[in-house]
Amino acid sequence: MKVNAKRLLAMLAALALTVAPLAGCSSNDDGGSTSSAGGTSSAASSTASTNGGEEAPTGTPAPGGLTWPLVPEKTEFSILAHSTPCEGPGAWMDPNEIPFYKEYEEKTNVHINWETITYDAWTERMNILIAGGDMPDAFMKGKITDSDLIKNGTNEVFVNLKDLIPQYAPNFNALLQKHDGAKFITLADGIWGMPYVLESDSIRISKIFLNEEWLKAVNKEMPTTTDEFLDVLRAFRDQDANGDGDASNETPLGSTSLAGVLSSFYGAFGMQNRGSSNAYIDADPSDPSKVRFYRACDDMKPLLKYAKTLYDEKLIDQNIFSPDGSNLFWDNISTNKVGAHMYWATVVGPELVDMYQPIPEALEGPGGKVWTSVGSLFSSKGAFVITSNCKQPEVLLSWVDYFYSEEGAANYLLGTEGVSYIKEADGTLTQTELISNNPDGLSQEQALLRYSLSSGGQNPSMATDNTFKGGETYPTSLKGTENMRPYLPEEVWFAFPWTAEQSAVIAQVKPDIDTVITEFEAKFITGELDIDADWQSYQDTLKTAGVEKYIATYQEALEGLKG
Repeated sequence: MKVNAKRLLAMLAALALTVAPLAGCSSNDDGGSTSSAGGTSSAASSTASTNGGEEAPTGTPAPGGLTWPLVPEKTEFSILAHSTPCEGPGAWMDPNEIPFYKEYEEKTNVHINWETITYDAWTERMNILIAGGDMPDAFMKGKITDSDLIKNGTNEVFVNLKDLIPQYAPNFNALLQKHDGAKFITLADGIWGMPYVLESDSIRISKIFLNEEWLKAVNKEMPTTTDEFLDVLRAFRDQDANGDGDASNETPLGSTSLAGVLSSFYGAFGMQNRGSSNAYIDADPSDPSKVRFYRACDDMKPLLKYAKTLYDEKLIDQNIFSPDGSNLFWDNISTNKVGAHMYWATVVGPELVDMYQPIPEALEGPGGKVWTSVGSLFSSKGAFVITSNCKQPEVLLSWVDYFYSEEGAANYLLGTEGVSYIKEADGTLTQTELISNNPDGLSQEQALLRYSLSSGGQNPSMATDNTFKGGETYPTSLKGTENMRPYLPEEVWFAFPWTAEQSAVIAQVKPDIDTVITEFEAKFITGELDIDADWQSYQDTLKTAGVEKYIATYQEALEGLKG
């Protein structure tokens, strides 16, 4: 889904007529307004002083109808952000050294005091700050779940942005209007965070990629059915497909986990008919107004038997259940030892990337010819969360809203125009050789770290095929997306508008359900349990884990989604 620029600009122009100037913030007892830096705050004024006392530009238009600067005097905010997992020198050492953020501070009069931590340390650090009341003004790019948003939102730890967005976030509000998005990000009757809006279908739709060189070597065509896929994998296994003289070192089908394997076959076996955003739940084929727990339905048994065939015949890595299985997958695929893999993008590195091509159509199986591995348009609903410690939430909301405009998204995700990316005459954005072919030998992701905070995902921004330049928008990935488009479900459930009570039930029972599914599926596929003989035991154990509560809660939430 590419952004229709003319339509978006027209919407924003119309919206700009109704957006009020950025108003002042919380009042003091004496009737004045206070910024988080202790200065005064007012509407985006016609004349504003810079930090040095000189007059800033008067009423410079900003995307969406806001005006630069956002505040008349330099105003400081604190943000805790998740740092990138990518190794190498770059932006996260000091985000304020990124050229874009220097320029953005000059435009807005907003200065950010950053604290950055790793993803693994995120949850503990966030919880300590919340418990102690010593929170930053905002959390950004962090591991904040729906249940975190509901719990901390309803406890007034996070700011409810629902009523602030129409006035202070016109760019994001336009996206909500365009996609009827409020129902997908509203939780417990509040909007507690700003999401990552994935307008690029290619980021949301996974694909199956096959090594074309291997196909030629074993004289096979691209498969179109699940049986043909097995036939191709058997040829990869037996015929020294990579041509290194060793017919025993090929992994026909690679993946980091069993879940990654199963995800590409649900549609072919008649499951996950509302997309992949909601774990274990789809629509009951006999009554679409009802939810179904598909991971224990009758259609799941043939898929598990198919996966068992893959495992028994050594068509998937025998280490897939090992703690080191993921690392072994990456090692093998980067050395031309994997014939096929499933992902949103080709993940083999630049040397082999063009060898892997997407399947031309969804695989047909006993459940039909449907491709269901399509995720939510609104991802990471807590990508940017404003806390109750922020004295000027409307200013910070407008600061982040720029990233949801076409211009702001390009700068957020790609860095600085003319330096890390250029805009072609037709509007196409292209990374410069400073990023794509870095003279210091840095990878594309490492080079971009010096100009953008986008690495690692969970960005409070808008990713399109034009503004996002990653593996998901590489030509083979875009081709795979177009190949799958005709086979997508007619309806996709992006998310459910949970109430606090519903969220609490899911949070209570889902961990036990996860454990049951993981353990039983592994034992079914390895043969430790018999899929037919032990199926009822699987059903009974799920009931003990609370699956009936899980189903009933999703049913209640579905009725709320449908209104």
